[in-house]
Order: sequence, then structure tokens, then C-alpha cells
Amino acid sequence: MTQLGASYKADTTVAVLPFQRRPEGDEIVIGDPSRGAFLALPKDGVDLLDWLAAGDTIGEAARRYEARYHETPDMEDFLAVMTAEGFIAGDRPREEEPHHHGPKGRRLRKVSLDWISPAVARRLTSGPVVAACLLLIGGATAIMLADLSLFPSTDVLLYPHGNFAVLSLTVLALTLGATFLHELAHATVARAAGVPVTLGISNLMYVMVAQTDISGLRMASKGRLFLAFLAGSIVDLVSASLLVLTLFADRHGVIAMAPAGREFVGALLLSYVFRVFFQCFFYLRTDLYYLVSTALNCRNLMSDTETMLRNGVLRLIGKRAHVTDQSGISRRERTAIRTYSVFYIVGRGFAVMTLLTVFVPIMATVVTEFVTWTSGGRSHLTPLDFVLILVLMLGVYGVGVVMWVRGLIHGLVKFGRTVRA
Repeated sequence: MTQLGASYKADTTVAVLPFQRRPEGDEIVIGDPSRGAFLALPKDGVDLLDWLAAGDTIGEAARRYEARYHETPDMEDFLAVMTAEGFIAGDRPREEEPHHHGPKGRRLRKVSLDWISPAVARRLTSGPVVAACLLLIGGATAIMLADLSLFPSTDVLLYPHGNFAVLSLTVLALTLGATFLHELAHATVARAAGVPVTLGISNLMYVMVAQTDISGLRMASKGRLFLAFLAGSIVDLVSASLLVLTLFADRHGVIAMAPAGREFVGALLLSYVFRVFFQCFFYLRTDLYYLVSTALNCRNLMSDTETMLRNGVLRLIGKRAHVTDQSGISRRERTAIRTYSVFYIVGRGFAVMTLLTVFVPIMATVVTEFVTWTSGGRSHLTPLDFVLILVLMLGVYGVGVVMWVRGLIHGLVKFGRTVRA
């Protein structure tokens, strides 16, 4: 049997902490949702852990392993890993880097959403409720496709028939509330399973976003996980559907809205459409990204893709000694990683191009309008409008850009140290 170090003796037992399990491809994911601790093991590793949990001594568990699998286990290494990962009681509990539904980025702060009652959450995420939501979304979609003129143009965002500052602030406040409801929907699905949930702020490239940590659902079925990832977009689409029905009722005389009110509803509708569209950018850690990676059984799809691309650069510049070994990744996952790398590169390039060709020109237009106004010319915008735009630029987009740039600099510095080593 494998030689054990002084910290482990063959005739002693270890305390295996309670854990759940879920098959995932050729491996079994074990976890403790209450601690946010998860680990993928081959079946033989789980068998070894089960024997230890049942009270076998280290030596007995090793002999059972040898009898079943006809090879000698490295008990020293296995016990050290299980202790470090927090599945065997030890003196050095692991500090977790939590898995988030949202982005893996710099978190500003987080708050607990455990005040959501699991009983209420189960009613809100029941089959009839989800079916009713999908029926409403389908009906509104059919109405919109039948009359595409209902869809507002981006001109409504300038509110030509209303006060730009007042309406923009109102839409912004409602949009922030809608963002909270989006994240609350993810949290509700998780709370229905009784797992802890937190909400925080982070960034996806240069966009500042809210994030929900639902890592406790890692042990749930794929159906439950898919619902958790889609819940936010379902809530957004339900809200957008109600706005479509409002515009439809106004178009057919059921209600009568003033032009400013019609622009206000249109601006709200566009904000929901933009948010749902943003979730489709799965070259970022969006809802769709987690849906796709879960469906493909790829636990670290983006991280593995970034490692593969970094390895490619290191090989290209002749630094093969610093290449990260990815031979342990299955052939199926490697195929998924290579495919995803195309979307990753093209998508990130598209995002940077959008920043340069859309957001920067919009800001340039605002600056031009400001110069026109200060020089005595006529401008659609008022001084209050300019103040509002400045606050939005610095407080929303500015923070996201700063977080993104800091992350880029940190990554480049780290890569530079690797190359120089």
C-alpha cells in the first residue's frame, strides 16, 4: 500500500463531512451547497470517500480500492486534496471563490437574499406559473410579429414630446428596479430549493452589472438549473409583453396615451429588449453562457478557453515551459472549448468595436450638443439634461469601464511576469 506521511496513519479513521452528489458525464460532482463547496471526482474517488465516511480506516479503504480497481490508491494525496477542499475535517478549511450566476469579476459588495421564503419561492416557480408566463410571452410576440410598427424606434429615447431629464430619470429608476427583479427571479428559483443566495455588483467587460450567486444549485437537476438561468429573462420578457399589450391597446383605441406617454412606454420596452439581447452575448458570463456550459457539461468553459488561448500565445512566442497542462480535460470538453473559442474571440472583438463605433460616437454627439449650447446655438438638450448625461456616463458606464480596464491591466501584468519568468 502507498506509504503514508506522519499526518495519516493506516489504522485511523477520518471525519468525512456530509455531501451531496450528482452524476455529470463521466464524473460525479460532490458538494455541500451550504458552504458553496463543489468538486468533480471519478467514480472510484467517490467510492473511496464513501468507504471512509462509512467508518473504514485509511488502510481498510485502500485495501477495498485495490480489490475493486486492481491498483493502489495514493491515499496521501487523496486525503490532502479532500481536506483542502473541505470534504474531510482538517485544520486548514478552504476559502472558496464562489461560483456566480453572473460575471466572474471584481465584486463591489454583496447582500444576502435568504429572506426569500422557500415555500413562497416554490409557488412562484411552479409549473402553472411558468406556463402562464410563457403563454403571455408567446401572445405578445405574435401580436408584435403581426404588426412590426408597434416596435418603437430608438428616437423615443430622446423624448421629443417630453422633458428629457425627468423621463430619463424615471426610466432609469424603473430600469434599475427591473434589474433587481431580474436577479430576484434567479434567486427565487434557488431559494425554492432552499439554498443560500447572495446579490452583488460586478462587471462584464465595460458593462457594470448585478450578479446573483446561486452556486448552491450546483447539485440540482439540469431542468432546475436551466430554469434558474432563464428565470431573469422570463421576467424581463413578461414585463416587455405587458408593455407591448399597452402599445397595442393604445393603437386600437382601447386606451389613449399622450405622445410623451407613448415615448415613455416605448423607451421602457427598449430597455427590456436591450437587456434580453445582452443576455445572448454568451462570450461573456451571461445567462445564456451558463445555460450553454451546463448543457455541454463544461464546468469551466470560459476559464478553460482563456487558458487554451493563453497557451497558444505562449507557444507562439516560444515560451512552452509556461504552458498550462490541459491534458486532463476530456475530448468532448476540448471540442467544446475549441468551438467556444471562436465565439469568444469574435464576441469580444464585437464588444470592443461596439464601444468604439456606437458608445463613443454617442458621447461625441452629446459633447457636440454641449458645445453648441455653450456657444449660444440651439440644442434639444437643456443644462439639466447635460448634467444627467454626465452623471450617467461617470456613475454607470464610467465605473464599468474603469473596472474592465483595471482587470485588463492586471491580466497583462500577470501575463508579462509569466513571459519574463
